[in-house]
Amino acid sequence: MHGYLCSPGFEEALVTEMAGLGAAGGCRVVGPGLVTGPSLPPVDTDFVHARHILPDIRWLTGASIRSLARASLDAVWPALKALMTWRLDVFTLDTSPDLAELERRAELLDSVIREEVLARRRALHRVLGDDPTAPRLQVLLVDRDRAMVSLATPSRLSSGATWPSPWIAGRAPVTEDRDAPSSAYRKLLEAFAWIGARPGPGDRVADLGASPGGWSWVAVGLGATVVGVDKGAMDPRLLDDPAFRHERRDAFSWQPPDAPVDWLICDIIADPTRSADLLVSWAKAHLFRSAIVHLKVMGAPRPDLAREVEAAVRAAGYAFARTKQLRHDKNELTVMVREHLSPEPASAGAP
Repeated sequence: MHGYLCSPGFEEALVTEMAGLGAAGGCRVVGPGLVTGPSLPPVDTDFVHARHILPDIRWLTGASIRSLARASLDAVWPALKALMTWRLDVFTLDTSPDLAELERRAELLDSVIREEVLARRRALHRVLGDDPTAPRLQVLLVDRDRAMVSLATPSRLSSGATWPSPWIAGRAPVTEDRDAPSSAYRKLLEAFAWIGARPGPGDRVADLGASPGGWSWVAVGLGATVVGVDKGAMDPRLLDDPAFRHERRDAFSWQPPDAPVDWLICDIIADPTRSADLLVSWAKAHLFRSAIVHLKVMGAPRPDLAREVEAAVRAAGYAFARTKQLRHDKNELTVMVREHLSPEPASAGAP
């Protein structure tokens, strides 16, 4: 069985998605944001509603930090001791009512596991690092005395990304920017981390559904030139920036006169099928090189729509297509597209 982490409140959506891909039984909601279920063919299945995976989990209990640490190592020791390099991630769920206490306990558990490794096999302690592609020992502290343990090597997916994600618990780092026009900038920075790229100096960006300018703000701050397309008003600071131009018109009917742009970013509040059709039409005309597009799913979950979009943009010649419900998303799915396979995902940050 595997452990899957998703947004709290979307556990049943993940279970339904897994059932649609062949896991008719065996899926179980363990707690807020945590589902267990079987592996599914193909082995690199990357679920839309799961941001992170703990492959081949083992449950264990321990009345003390030391006993949990020893039990964690005992569960995987025959395979762990043979590794030439590895990584350790110890964490807890963000939704626990005792979050502060569990986070402190997870930090202690991480430290004691390292002490135990040093005592058992000094050479193994020396090759402990932070390579996101290395075999990874994950210890999820579910509550005070119970943990989920997984040791696995990340797989390279057909999208070019790795699974599990390169970040602890799938939490891509996003630097706060208190000056941004809206909080939506967090979603874009998180998506840049997942896609493994971001705009830079000299890049041309089309921002559809731009008002009030949170996404344009990020792209301009990274050095790109941006056309923001929206009938709504934009933040005055953007309007004063020579790197930004506002097209006050319908975003669904606008297309760049000098295609392809380097980036299409789109956060239009509309029926998700309309946004999906827009992305596919732009892809077929090759109007962009990379894209990040929100699908606003206000009703029932739509992983099927995401899969259809991914297939369509791949058929149009784009090598990288991946959809996730990101940590900062609400009732949204984020579709990420690139012309070429992505390198390993990068850290997100403020402009």
